[in-house]
Amino acid sequence: TGEPTTDDIWMPEWLDRSQLDFSLESLKAVDAYLERIHQNLQEFPDDRQFSTIIRTGSYVGEVTKGISRTEYRWFKYKEAIKKNKNKKSLLGDEPSIGMAGVLIDRNDAYAFPINKVVKYLQNVSEDCVYFFAIVVTSDVVLAAFLERTHDVPLRPI
Repeated sequence: TGEPTTDDIWMPEWLDRSQLDFSLESLKAVDAYLERIHQNLQEFPDDRQFSTIIRTGSYVGEVTKGISRTEYRWFKYKEAIKKNKNKKSLLGDEPSIGMAGVLIDRNDAYAFPINKVVKYLQNVSEDCVYFFAIVVTSDVVLAAFLERTHDVPLRPI
């Protein structure tokens, strides 16, 4: 009937899907969408949180994979723990929505795009997904250059 289901993101009209082309720039549209959700967090229905966070975080992860110079693969929480038990302090003792999917590269570097979405909703622009992708896919020198030239503060991820 055209009505949204619980598999859909919450308030899809807030997301400019015409910008979603899997480019780094497209993450600015995701940041704008997450900002709107954060501004309306009190109304964010429980039954839409999981699908919204997983879908937006998965998109961030796919963009990150696509622009990265290294090859990342998705792992579920339990697979990531098995892959490297030393990373359990990063992943936590119990699975959480933010750790539902983890990106791991050949050198055992971990990235947490779904968790970045969770953090954004908690902290807003301090956890911008656009800069998350830059930091994960670039060396720190490039991130520092962007910070200086665009006068945008970068926060640790």
